[in-house]
Amino acid sequence: GLILQKPISPLALGRFADGEISVQLGDNVRGKSVFIIQSTTTPVHENLMELLLTISAARRASAFRITAIVPYFGYSRSDSKANRRETIAASDIAQLFEAMGVDQIITVDLHRRQLQGFFEHTNVESLESLRAVIPVLAAKELFNPVICCASDTGVGRAKILKSLLHSEGINASIAFITTKRKHDKLIEFQEFSSHHVIATESETEIVGEVRNHDVIILDDMIDTGSRIINAAKICKQHDAFRIFAFATHGIFSEDALTEIRECADLDEVFVTNTIYPPRLSDDADCDKLSYISIGPIIAEAIRRIQIRNSLSSMTHIER
Repeated sequence: GLILQKPISPLALGRFADGEISVQLGDNVRGKSVFIIQSTTTPVHENLMELLLTISAARRASAFRITAIVPYFGYSRSDSKANRRETIAASDIAQLFEAMGVDQIITVDLHRRQLQGFFEHTNVESLESLRAVIPVLAAKELFNPVICCASDTGVGRAKILKSLLHSEGINASIAFITTKRKHDKLIEFQEFSSHHVIATESETEIVGEVRNHDVIILDDMIDTGSRIINAAKICKQHDAFRIFAFATHGIFSEDALTEIRECADLDEVFVTNTIYPPRLSDDADCDKLSYISIGPIIAEAIRRIQIRNSLSSMTHIER
């Protein structure tokens, strides 16, 4: 609201005695463009239901156009059937959104862009967050920086970060962590219940040179934290200097923040505020963690939508 110099419309969210959710819009939205902002993170189902019912309330109140801004899109990792008789939850969630009558969805760094194909009638745009971290990294006075992908699937995004750093006069190279599974059948059975099993039952190695370099570990999200911690340990074993990590979405399941705090190889971790920062007790506080606001990026997307300008430069950055 402050960036766009527009007031935030009031919304009354309530709970009935049996736990059901009530939603009431505070302003008249007839014939207006409505932007509803809500991440579908923990508690996932409450946040998702609040968002769906708010979209429905706006549609029933005769809004002209409804845009749901979902910085973190829950269930985005459930985009295919890994086993028989499983649901494809991302597709099912897409159908729920369309049933409520949403016209457009704006998200940030969607886990896989092919999820956009699950929506038949709704335009879905995934904003790129890497521009937000550039000023933070530039202030670190990086020495011979190397962008290290936490897995071998993120090289394309690393190329974008390399290009953005180059535009600021910072030349970086790219490395990535690759995994060779030792016990494929065991991992196939257990990978859905524990990320740690994958790490302990796999052999990992780094492709690229990090010796005597500052390293930026890049990932799209931090869930249990095992992937960036494993990457940091490998980089330090190969004599890297300082090790930073950046991820768009900080989920921090289980004891992730404690594990990150106790990892001596990690110097600092940056995440955006697509997900509300967790409420921590004093003994779980993590002084290595810093949040970067994506408010300006979302505000600019809203402004462009309102004046019918293209979002292409915000969703696709040249490598």
